[in-house]
Amino acid sequence: LPELIWRIRVLNLASCTLALLLEIPSFILGNLLNPAKMVLGGYLIFFSGLLCCFEMHTPVLSQMIKDNFGVLYNPIGRAIFLFLMGGLSIGQGGLLQ
Repeated sequence: LPELIWRIRVLNLASCTLALLLEIPSFILGNLLNPAKMVLGGYLIFFSGLLCCFEMHTPVLSQMIKDNFGVLYNPIGRAIFLFLMGGLSIGQGGLLQ
């Protein structure tokens, strides 16, 4: 079981890093004339960074995240959070737009 948890953490870190790397240039360059996509992009950047910080499990960040975003420490809450991030990504319109 610990091997499986480690793999899931690595996959979460990789997907959040990918989301950040794809969203930041799109946020800066492409969404200046579309405020709705700009807001969705801002939330996606924030949530991706939050999930990256959560998965790193550093003591200082873990305490701050636990105090302010404790829903990530519950499996059902984390699943809902990931579905929210997926919905934000779909709302952005995908990579082809």
